[in-house]
Amino acid sequence: MKNGFLRLHAGVLFLYFTFILILCGFCYHPLVQILALVGGLAYCGLLFPAKDFCKMLGFYLIPAILVAITNPIFSNAGETVLFYLNQNPVTQEAFLYGIAMGISLMNVLCWFRIFNTVMTTDRTLHLFGGILPKMTMLLTVTLRTVPNLRRRIRETREVQQALGLYGKEQGYVARLRGELSVIQIVMASAMEDAIETGDSMRGRGFGKPGATRFRRDRFDLSQGIILAGLLLLWGWLGFLLLEGSAKIQFYPVVNATMAGWKTGCFGIGVGFLCFLPAALEVYERIRWKWYISRI
Repeated sequence: MKNGFLRLHAGVLFLYFTFILILCGFCYHPLVQILALVGGLAYCGLLFPAKDFCKMLGFYLIPAILVAITNPIFSNAGETVLFYLNQNPVTQEAFLYGIAMGISLMNVLCWFRIFNTVMTTDRTLHLFGGILPKMTMLLTVTLRTVPNLRRRIRETREVQQALGLYGKEQGYVARLRGELSVIQIVMASAMEDAIETGDSMRGRGFGKPGATRFRRDRFDLSQGIILAGLLLLWGWLGFLLLEGSAKIQFYPVVNATMAGWKTGCFGIGVGFLCFLPAALEVYERIRWKWYISRI
């Protein structure tokens, strides 16, 4: 079952994630960062199982906390001194800027994880295969290699341990030899698969003129209306951003635009964008349960 967000065209999804990632990475206003964080985590909670979501959240919190802690230690800019650490002033402005950078990093990691999950290999090939076929194929094969190697290493290690070739009780030297053997087997299998993939692609006519491509998405009238609406919203948000609706300054003192109708409109627009995937997912699940109840 796909929700309305996943049914969007690959080009629309790519533009959507591009705007979200740019907004999260370059706009440190607390309104933008909080809305992006809550919206991204809400969709991740619906998209991934609870166990994977907790692991992902813990993985994203570690670098965010490190950035928030280390920035006031290495940066002494700002006028409001909180305390001294080894005769170096720790300022309130540097501490708040570190928190903003940490939340921004967490947002980028979270939304890029969503992007990597939604923009699958076939969507990427469909979107860029006609423009840059070789580069697109290289990118998709590279992204596919890492999870495949991890899966093969795990499977090969389990087989080796089941055969009793090495185990934890045999010491570090035996375990090291076993790991090297696993890596050797996996690399040989990966090179063999690469040769077979190349032969298969050559046999299917990849890169030759006139070759057809699989098209998963269709850009119809509804997709055009959605894209036009998103472009208008992005233009309006860009205009409000240039007008100073989400202006924030950390040094020498913290100064942020937190009131006014422009800031309110900007927050509503950003909230709509950030909560759009989660809202469509919840709507689709409710509709699906309603259909099931009528059977």
